[in-house]
Parts: sequence; structure tokens; C-alpha cells
Amino acid sequence: MMAGESCEELSSRPADSEPPGPATAETVTDDGTLETAGQQGHLAQSLVASGKYREAEPLQRRTLAIIQTFLGPDDVETGRCMSHLARTLQRLERYSEAELLHRRALAVVETVLGPEDLEVGYCLGHLARTLDALERFSEAEPLHRRALTISEAISGPDDLNTGRGSGHLARTLDALDRFSEAEPFHRRACAIAEMILGPEATETGYCLSHLARTLDRLNRSGEAEPLHRRALAIMEKTLGPDDASTVWCTRYLASTCSSQGLLTEAVRLLQSALSTLERTRGPADPDSRTCLDELVASLTGFLDAARRESPPASGVIYVRSSGGRA
Repeated sequence: MMAGESCEELSSRPADSEPPGPATAETVTDDGTLETAGQQGHLAQSLVASGKYREAEPLQRRTLAIIQTFLGPDDVETGRCMSHLARTLQRLERYSEAELLHRRALAVVETVLGPEDLEVGYCLGHLARTLDALERFSEAEPLHRRALTISEAISGPDDLNTGRGSGHLARTLDALDRFSEAEPFHRRACAIAEMILGPEATETGYCLSHLARTLDRLNRSGEAEPLHRRALAIMEKTLGPDDASTVWCTRYLASTCSSQGLLTEAVRLLQSALSTLERTRGPADPDSRTCLDELVASLTGFLDAARRESPPASGVIYVRSSGGRA
């Protein structure tokens, strides 16, 4: 096996041979050899990169079976193939299946490479995020912390993966309602993303949005508002106005504006978000319905504020949409 090869690259080709051309479903023959495993792994990797997870899964399963047959269940390459398959199952939202494979992969890789190896940190992070998806945040937290510690020690405190690990831990702490603990990890993730990827990168926008929402939960909407505005501007520029993340950022900003009494702007933002959702998903979509409810609530707040500022003349009765009297 060549240095750096993984289960996607493992094959029995001689050292002086030309590297094979790209594999396709038509060119890969399932003869159970290591060369076949390498071709199937390459093809699965391409399918995953294209978002074709259901097509990738059987190829990854076959690759794992071949590698396990030749190298054994406790070989590091077997663990790596388990991890690849588990990540595909994550993307297919089959989290319980993914968890079992992530745990097996972690056990194998940790036994072979040692508990402080960077690859062990990656396995810990994958398992932790699967537990997050299963809403088992208390189990995920110590795994995120271990993964972050390993990344800091090996890759350095300013590495992009260290920043991402900091963001993952922060979001788990948010889910546990530990917002004050989460805030510094969010800030660190923002700083690293901005330093490495740039202030206008999509990932920077996500980090800003996460930090802003944590500040909202800490009732610090004045600090959150400019971060929401920055995040929204980045999403509009990099993803476009119709992207789901852009719509979510619009709604988050609207909520923050509403909590600050900026009701006119909140209504405008929610009208924009609702228009996009109804056009791209339809008015019956659950997000469209929820956004409509948010808009109605903001309009009600706006009208109530207007009435307080300009009380009606004596004898005037306001009629609610339900037909009742105010």
C-alpha cells in the first residue's frame, strides 16, 4: 500500500503502472479483489461529492467487505472504510445506523493509531455530530471536547478544523441551553473562519449567524443585530436570495429587529422571506406556514404599538381578524 492511500485508493497495482482512469459504474467489475475495492471506493467518493448518497452506499458497503476480508476487521483501513460509510448514512439521515459504524471505526482507529492521533479526533467529531442529530447532546459534548483538544494539539489553535471543532462544540452547548459557555467558542470559530477563509466566505456567514443567535438567547439583541446583518449580506452574495440559508438569516434578523422594537423592518424582512418561501416551496410548505405566523405576529405587534402611540377616538371599536372585539 502506498503512503497516504485509504480504502478509496487501495489496490494491487504494480509500482510502475500508470494510475487507472476514473471508474464508472460500467467499468467497475466486482471480482472481489483489492483493485476492485479501490475502484469502487473512488466511484463512491465521486458519487458522495455529487450528492448521490444512495448510489454511493452499496459501493461503500462492498468496498468495506472486500477490505475487511483481505486486511481483517481490526485494520486501520477497515476502520476508515467504516467511517466513510457512516458519513454517507449520516447524510441519508440514518443516524442510528451511522452511530454504530462510527463507534466501530473509532474503536479500530484509536486502537491502531493511539488515542491522541488526529484521525481519532476526526472520528470523535463524526460520532459527536451523529449524536447531536439524535439529540443526545450530553453524550456528544465530551466527544466534541476531545476532538477539539486533539485538533488544537496537532493542527494548532488557529487551524480551520480547530475552528470548526470549536463551532460544533458551541452548537452542542447551545442545545444544552448553556449559552454563556457557548459564546466564546462561537467567537473563536468566527475569528478562525474569517482569518483563513475571509470575511465574505459562506462559512464565515454561518459562524456569524450562530454567534448572533446565541447572543439573542442571552438577551443581547443589540450585539446580535449587526452580526445577523453581516451574515445575511454574505448569504445573499454567495448563495443568492432564494437559498434556504439566506431565508433563514432573513427570519433571524427579523426576530432580532422585532425584539428591539424595529417592527417596520421586521415586517418588511418577513414579507420578503415569505414571498421567497411561497415562490420556491409553495404556500402549503411547513416553513411557509411558520413564516406566515411570524409575519402575522409582527404585524400584530406593529399595530398594537401604533395604537398605543395614537389611541383611537372614544367609541371606536377595533375588530380582530377572528371576528372578536378588541
